[in-house]
Amino acid sequence: MSRPLSPLIDAAALAARLGDPGLRVLDATVHISWPPDVKGLQAASGRPDYERAHIPGAAFADLAGELSDPDVQLPFTLPDAERFAVAAGRLGIGPDNEVVYAHLPG
Repeated sequence: MSRPLSPLIDAAALAARLGDPGLRVLDATVHISWPPDVKGLQAASGRPDYERAHIPGAAFADLAGELSDPDVQLPFTLPDAERFAVAAGRLGIGPDNEVVYAHLPG
């Protein structure tokens, strides 16, 4: 069954879909800073925020780690297809899933 896709989902619609096996909710929180004494941006994992609070059933997606190319000096560079597929599989994402990125402000 095909549903129309939207780039946004509101909180009520997401809450109504929690527990849907075809839905995969990801928390990809990352904290970015530009320290004055460091060249370039610094990225820190948002995993501690995820551990404190996240949407029920959400998985933590490490944008700065496993979802970035480790062989490139630029942060957040898309990894090759194989690395991305392995990471997506670990996150429980398959061809029949809809994916929602969520962040709880904290």
